[in-house]
Amino acid sequence: MRSRRPVIGVGRVLLWSGGSLWIGRQAGVAQAHSHHAIQITLALTGTVRLCYDGQAWRDYTGAVVMPHHRHRFDGCGSVTAMIFVEPETGPGRMLKARFGSEPVSPLPEVAATPMAEPLRQSFEEGADDATLVAQARRSLALLTGSGPLAGSIDPRIERV
Repeated sequence: MRSRRPVIGVGRVLLWSGGSLWIGRQAGVAQAHSHHAIQITLALTGTVRLCYDGQAWRDYTGAVVMPHHRHRFDGCGSVTAMIFVEPETGPGRMLKARFGSEPVSPLPEVAATPMAEPLRQSFEEGADDATLVAQARRSLALLTGSGPLAGSIDPRIERV
């Protein structure tokens, strides 16, 4: 049976414990939705658009979408990457502490470009899955750092 959902891009989805990378070309419009993961959206070429909570569409080179906030995405036909991070992980807690005051926070170009450029180059060169995952995790570390984290994940959640 064929899906009735429209195709909104062509690319790859790569997973690791606590996160994932969705990277592709010809990114289109995703209907309004929300999810538990924190979403880091990067325009690898051009810009993307996001809107949320009845706000108007806004252009971004990079943005962080907090969990459980209904939003829409338009890749404007460009090459895009989305890094999804589980909020209970160390990087997730750091992202919530840094960006959690707004449903969607723009990433200044000075932050977005060093995250996006290596991903774009790796994707365009046809890098293997392990290389793309490693690059996505390096890009994430540019936002979260790699220092020790205060507090811990509830052991019940960590077991799941």
